[in-house]
Amino acid sequence: MRPRIALMTGVTSGDDDKNDPDLQTFNPYYPKGNYFGEATLLGPQNDIHLRPSVELHLPKNLVVTPNWTFWWRQNTADGVYRINVVPQVAADASPARYIGSQPELYVEWQLERHLQLGLAYSYFFTGTFLKEAGLGKNGSYVGAWLTYKM
Repeated sequence: MRPRIALMTGVTSGDDDKNDPDLQTFNPYYPKGNYFGEATLLGPQNDIHLRPSVELHLPKNLVVTPNWTFWWRQNTADGVYRINVVPQVAADASPARYIGSQPELYVEWQLERHLQLGLAYSYFFTGTFLKEAGLGKNGSYVGAWLTYKM
């Protein structure tokens, strides 16, 4: 079977005037928790992101999907947000645009008709914006889940 290659990209608005009481930053209202992957370190606000991925279907009902997401601030007058539109890092923490990148590896194994095992590993590399804001630590995430479908 041929690999499925994909490129996800998107741009969400950021607020260009912190003194204006109107929030001009994109508000997804009810975002899904794993918008950019299982780790969910960043919300989908004030960002430009690029995420190439490859889906490999291997023998024994195994699907392996490596991907790598890259983030930049859409507007340098706005900060970085959590998934629920709560500011995580203020805009004036750094003039830099590059937030960071996160490679991930997903593995899904169909054990039987109704049962699937999923595993995820991701590692976040802090970019210039976060380093200059004093948040220069990289971090990793590991997740596993078992799904039963009737």
